[in-house]
Amino acid sequence: MTELSGKEVPLVSFVVIAYNVEAYIQRCLRSVLAQVGAPFEVVVVDDASTDATRERINEVAARDSRVRVVAKERNEGAHLARRTGAAHTRGRFVYFIDGDDELSLHALALMRGIVTSRQTEIYRLGCRVVSCGEESEASSVLVERALNRETGHVRDEEILLRAFGGLSGVRDSWSVVTCLYEGAFCRAAFAAMADVRMGYMEDAYEFFVLASRASRLENAPDLIAFTYYLGAGRSGYGFMALDVFCSRQREVHALVREVAAFAEADGRETLRFCAEWFERECLRTLSNEWTVRLQPADQVAAVPALAETWGIASTCTMLVSPLMGRATWVLQDDARLSDQLFHAWRAEWDRLAAEAALPHEQEFADLAAALTQVDARMAMRDAAARIDAEREAELVRAAETRARRWYMRIANAFLPHGSRRRRVLAAAYRELRR
Repeated sequence: MTELSGKEVPLVSFVVIAYNVEAYIQRCLRSVLAQVGAPFEVVVVDDASTDATRERINEVAARDSRVRVVAKERNEGAHLARRTGAAHTRGRFVYFIDGDDELSLHALALMRGIVTSRQTEIYRLGCRVVSCGEESEASSVLVERALNRETGHVRDEEILLRAFGGLSGVRDSWSVVTCLYEGAFCRAAFAAMADVRMGYMEDAYEFFVLASRASRLENAPDLIAFTYYLGAGRSGYGFMALDVFCSRQREVHALVREVAAFAEADGRETLRFCAEWFERECLRTLSNEWTVRLQPADQVAAVPALAETWGIASTCTMLVSPLMGRATWVLQDDARLSDQLFHAWRAEWDRLAAEAALPHEQEFADLAAALTQVDARMAMRDAAARIDAEREAELVRAAETRARRWYMRIANAFLPHGSRRRRVLAAAYRELRR
């Protein structure tokens, strides 16, 4: 164990944020305290947990003087917990870790090596992703690949543009917990951030601010610093309840507004451009979650909530891609023209389109053309069905006519017109029909 003397500056301040993670927090802290090779401190911020998380933290802190606990009396979310933690650090470098994740065995040694050989404000390190809960192994592979994709070093505005401007085709990660930060830089950046509660994707706002202030970022995905447990917290790809989705999309909307406000206050055109790009990316993210993480009935029910939060134009921007995909699928086979999910989505789209003018963009024009094709194919199908029905009815009538002619010839032979027996039977038939 590497102890700190009273005035010694730790190489790294590990900031652990925790909220209701009693099952994981001691595992996380053990992984941090097991680090060797350089002096470090651990700042644990308990965000007013309602379970036994704080007790688990205090048990560890009582045994190790390197652990300092910041116990919040009111739950304020991950952003303000990180902001509080950053303000309590003293280290030359700062590294954030969530209370349900853990450091790799040699993380500190890797950090010491890279900060000695390369001088920069942000070091993006590698991570290992492990699925838990309902998350599949395939999901963890995809997330790990995305978090460990970037290589080389990036300078100045390119840092922001690669993460928030689509500069590299595939955007760089905006995960805050995969990076090691120069201490003074990190503390100043978090102090400049909004002192407000943020929800889902709050680290995107944080990285936006950090990237806007950085002059150099070094990517080192081969240095695996921590294990990320996908599905342990709010992350994941499984089905989502309607109320959770509605709450999440409101949180994302508030986040977009905070990013836009920061960019506007800064005044640089690059930041304004990136803030606008970020809003479009958030719409795309919500579109994907609406498509794959909601049950069909909840998808329809979520549309009014989206329209209330984002407005009709932005909601249509979210729906245009999934509806286009469904329309294309329907057009591949006439047997799909009655697809219930397509028509449920179409009804919501038509309702929104009737209330406001749609943006004049190519994807909207392409969707309009596809919907026109669907309508034409349905009209042709319905016309063919009517012709078939009329033909079938004509065949039935012809068969009935032939049948009547056959039995009428027999009846006429045994019951001649004008005969007494025919008149008696006709009278009896009329009496029965009354």
